[in-house]
Amino acid sequence: MTVPINKAFDGTAWEGDIEIFSLRNHKAKRCYAWGGHGDRSNRELTLILELPPVGSPNTAVKMAIARKTAKQSSLPAKPG
Repeated sequence: MTVPINKAFDGTAWEGDIEIFSLRNHKAKRCYAWGGHGDRSNRELTLILELPPVGSPNTAVKMAIARKTAKQSSLPAKPG
């Protein structure tokens, strides 16, 4: 199933299609997946399991944005 998302999360605008996959024999019932923009050889794929606090495509995107923001803020500053 594909669900379109067009929202802003914590000041970050996000628009795209989320693929929803049902899982069997796993703690999570579903997995949310989407690809980033850009050419195919350099595209980033994001996969988020439906485990608390994630319970919908919207919260999956929100958690991915929060994780990416936290990861970027923990990187050392580039020398300039």
